[in-house]
This record gives sequence, C-alpha cells and structure tokens, in this order.
Amino acid sequence: MRSLRMKVGALSGVEAESLRFALEICARGTRAEGAEVVIERLPARGMCRSCRGAWDFEIGDTQCPACGSPEVELHGGDDLRVESFDME
Repeated sequence: MRSLRMKVGALSGVEAESLRFALEICARGTRAEGAEVVIERLPARGMCRSCRGAWDFEIGDTQCPACGSPEVELHGGDDLRVESFDME
C-alpha cells in the first residue's frame, strides 16, 4: 500500500495523531508498512433552531453565535471512514 486517506469527524472522539500512530504500528511487517497516511478532519455543523443560522460547530459551543440561542442541532462530525487507499 502506498497511501491511505481517512476522514475523521471533530465529534468522533478520535484523535488524528493517535490514529496515525496506531495505523503505523499495525502496518509494521505488512504491505502497508511505510504507507502515507492522510487524515482529513471533518467539522460538525451546528444549526440554530431559532434563527436557522449554521456554522462549523466546535466542542464547547453552547449557543448560536448569531443570536445566542441555546437551541442548537448538530449535523455530522461523528464520521470515521476510509476514503481511499492506493495499492501497488
């Protein structure tokens, strides 16, 4: 394997560098050893139920940045997926 591309959501509970380290350890002695690991962080989207504003939600956000409402819905951000891999 030459490369592995993954997408990790901001709310997935996965730390990208820890995942990269674990993948490198697991790849030792296999065809995947030395493969480039590319990890893209995906934001969660917050949407306000009051004003319908939307923004990239960060952990610790407790209210809408536009109107201050605490009525917030979360969309996405819990992803953990292999996007692609390139084999020799």
